[in-house]
Amino acid sequence: MFNALTQFIKSSFAFIWSLLRSVLAYPIMPDPRIFWLYMLSSSILAFYVFYRSVRLDPSRKLSFRAFISFLFPKDVWLNSSAWLDVRYFFFHPIVRVTIYGVFLAWVLALTGQSIASGSGEALGFDSNITTIVISTIGMVVLIAFVDFVAYGIHYLQHKVPFLWAFHKVHHSLEVMHPLSNYREHPIDNFVYAIGTGAAYGLMLGLAINLFG
Repeated sequence: MFNALTQFIKSSFAFIWSLLRSVLAYPIMPDPRIFWLYMLSSSILAFYVFYRSVRLDPSRKLSFRAFISFLFPKDVWLNSSAWLDVRYFFFHPIVRVTIYGVFLAWVLALTGQSIASGSGEALGFDSNITTIVISTIGMVVLIAFVDFVAYGIHYLQHKVPFLWAFHKVHHSLEVMHPLSNYREHPIDNFVYAIGTGAAYGLMLGLAINLFG
């Protein structure tokens, strides 16, 4: 009994540590919004704004130190709201993975399926022009439909009191910085994932039924 509990605790800490390491790797991963290339391009645009502001105000100096102060203003990073966003940044992935994992296990239990199930057959791709055209149109329709559903969910998150109770966390910030986007309630993201996931499933299921 004691050994089993010890093993469970060790496994839990190892799981959480793996999630934290994945978060620390966000700057080198192209999916997250703080990917280094996005940050670099944003910094270049910020330098243009900084340069223009210096030209308009002769009392300011054009220097590397001044630019760094411009990028990381003290009135932002000394605000407690900014550091709350940082805590959300690390906390959110752990809770999200846990909630999604429990939900997936529940769905699989209800459907009697397993993650390893499936025919194992790869989807073929005919390179003729008809298939390319149909695939391209399907891609555009899929993106447009999912984006429309995402807009509808966001609209409801602002209008429905129950959904707003979770979504308002995202709008409670006092200052903004690159990690502010991660100030989100896990239930808020769960609702969003269910809605957009259903939209993807509906469109892909329709495409498979229509075109095989």
